Amino acid sequence: MPDPPSDDYSFLRTGFDAVARPATADDLPPEVRDVFLSLMELFLADAIRCAARYAELRRHRRIDGERMRCAMRHVAMEFFDAPDLEERALVVMRERAARGGDDDDDDDDDDDASSTASASSSSSSSTSTAPTASDDDDGFCARVDASQQRWLTWEPDDEVKRLVKRAIDRTPVEA
Repeated sequence: MPDPPSDDYSFLRTGFDAVARPATADDLPPEVRDVFLSLMELFLADAIRCAARYAELRRHRRIDGERMRCAMRHVAMEFFDAPDLEERALVVMRERAARGGDDDDDDDDDDDASSTASASSSSSSSTSTAPTASDDDDGFCARVDASQQRWLTWEPDDEVKRLVKRAIDRTPVEA
């Protein structure tokens, strides 16, 4: 009589792990992770500033998900081509290191948000994606509006930009 079935089916493994967890920033080598997190901090700070300025100029009473998505679309098309991006990223990386690096491990989210906003505002006030004093109000709004139309046909020229575009397009938004 054959042995009853065992609970161990490891002998059936094929090498394909269909239930593997998705990769996260924690899976990256530390130096790549620092660059990635610094760039994302800058990107989000630029998008928040863009959304806030646009809302103020258009006299919107609040920034909802769709307005934030519009700001991210605008920033995404210009962010990686900004001439001072490397310099700004290095500043944020130094500030992250001074703060202890891993902001996502802290329990107090309010402190993280204020740290990010202050660090990013000091290091990103002169980029083409964030509003600057040289932007006239109508010109700024026209650029943001035009970027919404361009977004529909924009074909990013590298994989990172394509990844950002897909992420923005797939982000669920509540109006």
